[in-house]
Amino acid sequence: MAEETVVEVDVRGQTCPGYLLSIHRAVRGLPPGARVLLRISYPPCADDVRVWCKANGHRLESVEAVAGEWRIALRLGR
Repeated sequence: MAEETVVEVDVRGQTCPGYLLSIHRAVRGLPPGARVLLRISYPPCADDVRVWCKANGHRLESVEAVAGEWRIALRLGR
């Protein structure tokens, strides 16, 4: 079985709403079911990304704080 590809989107250093717009552009052409790892340095990101996922039909899989950044895994819907 082939290993699943995870697309990494690095928006460290960006703040709201810029980082959400960058994420939206980065995942726009990906197929439903694609896995995405977000790397974000903006402190309120988890709540923002949770709302963005719900509004766009994506599933938030995990949120982890690591060395001053957040790594958020999600699976694309629609």
